[in-house]
Amino acid sequence: MNEKNNDNFIMLPIVDFCFKELMKNPKARQGFVAAILGKDPKMIRKTTLLSTELRKENKDDKLGILDVLVELEDGSKMNMEMHILELKKLPPEDQNEDGVIRWMRFLDGKSRKEFEDMAKKDEYIEAAYDELKKLSLDEQKRLEYEQRQKAIRDHNSFMKSAERRGMEIGMKRGEEIGMKRGEEIGMKRGEKKGRQTALKEIIVKLANKNMSSEEIADFLEIELKEVDELMEE
Repeated sequence: MNEKNNDNFIMLPIVDFCFKELMKNPKARQGFVAAILGKDPKMIRKTTLLSTELRKENKDDKLGILDVLVELEDGSKMNMEMHILELKKLPPEDQNEDGVIRWMRFLDGKSRKEFEDMAKKDEYIEAAYDELKKLSLDEQKRLEYEQRQKAIRDHNSFMKSAERRGMEIGMKRGEEIGMKRGEEIGMKRGEKKGRQTALKEIIVKLANKNMSSEEIADFLEIELKEVDELMEE
């Protein structure tokens, strides 16, 4: 069933667009930041999102965190910079967790029931879940969410294709040389050439869609210099 026709549709926080929107909720942000810092949420007076973009990185089940200015009840302030939560290291089932582990479990949730169960255990996660339900009902936000999901899928597909082509070319070159050392050299050079060839094809396609070099570099997560060099070949 198409997600747009499914009344049970719920966004997944692991998608960076959704996570960034959830962190705009003050109470959810307070609870999350407290968990990251290992503090009682009541010790945090105020949190302010800084004007930085969430790093567009999703492979290996890792989730980036926005920069946040934190003011504690004692008046001290700190700038909480980018962290990485490795969601793949979570055990398969809830082990009566709390703190940051409970938040990681929420961010890695896949269904309404999972979110509802966790919301019952923590008022700050409950605030995040309430925000998640509102986002999921917002047609414009849902469109942006689905576009980001598609961009992530396309990116992963491009990278897998580039890696596969590089391996195929490397293996072929190695077989032609016929010697172990030659095979190793051929595979390394072939992988590099295959990656460059695949990347160039991808870059050309994206450029034909009116994406700038900077946007292409950001989308593919490579250096701008490499984009420019491949476009000039």
